Amino acid sequence: MRAAVYQDIRIITVKEVPEPELGPYDVMVRPKFCGICGTDLGAYQHGTYGMKVILGHEFSGEIVELGEQVSEWKVGDRVVPNSVIPCNRCSFCRQGRHNLCNNLQMPGITINGGFADLVALPRTAIYKIPETVNYDVAALVEPLTTVLHGFKRLRSTVLGRNILVLGTGAIGLFSTQIARLNGANLVGATEINKTRRELARSLGADFVINPAKENVSLRIEQFTDGKGIDTVIECTGADEAISESFSIVNKGGNILVLGLCEVPVEADFLMGVLNELKILFAYCGYPEFEAALQLIAAKRVQVKPMISHVIKLEDIVEQGFEAILRPDSITVKVLVDLEK
Repeated sequence: MRAAVYQDIRIITVKEVPEPELGPYDVMVRPKFCGICGTDLGAYQHGTYGMKVILGHEFSGEIVELGEQVSEWKVGDRVVPNSVIPCNRCSFCRQGRHNLCNNLQMPGITINGGFADLVALPRTAIYKIPETVNYDVAALVEPLTTVLHGFKRLRSTVLGRNILVLGTGAIGLFSTQIARLNGANLVGATEINKTRRELARSLGADFVINPAKENVSLRIEQFTDGKGIDTVIECTGADEAISESFSIVNKGGNILVLGLCEVPVEADFLMGVLNELKILFAYCGYPEFEAALQLIAAKRVQVKPMISHVIKLEDIVEQGFEAILRPDSITVKVLVDLEK
């Protein structure tokens, strides 16, 4: 079968590999669409994944075979996988914090994922796609679960507040929409990419600032009538943006970090102490998959406008990873169509 295999930094090879073995409690899934994630880009640039793994953790597909002990699923079921496969035995799993599992497995990161013709998954690690949701849209359930998990950590600090989203990739665009759904008073965003700025406005941002050309603090003052920002949601994964969060947010405010930064970050802890800031971090969703699917099915969250490019598996490097990383990129979310 075909698969996109991570070989080393800046080296991904699409080649023929053996089909996965199906365990008695597994299901065999034929991926339909799989998204290129910001985490994948980080691994491509910095080498944070295990070598020789088949990439892809944002995917949808169809069950084509069942393990001998599987009875709750049937061939033909349309499914998405959880990006977190916990052991259900360690102390974190017993606390219900499965995303922090000490023995965590992740398709496309630690075990083989969805940039392939077939993938074997535990029967407990998949969710049925609602009938009204297409495969391409369903492939983006996973990043939405990360955002829902982060907002769950914010709890009641969104309703009636001014929110600023830093970066409007998939995580930032979902954050913009979820902030609006959670009753934010004002939702702003920062983004250097023109295409993404326009999309953020269409998906609910009241204002969008280009930090490469505008003074962010000054523009915030203007857009909020001097009331400032109560919560910053950091989605860029850039160290400068995370550092700047300390000077952007109001006294007593919140900083939620969803972006993954590969380098150490300088933080103004004196300002954090004097202003009694609350800094929260969120990593992956786990129980949020059902809620994410229902939000998409009910069209309370828009996904389709975020899909800017659909490519073939054979083009994953040049038209996928390399295209996204170009300074003049017009990509938002790139999906690989595994049936092309």
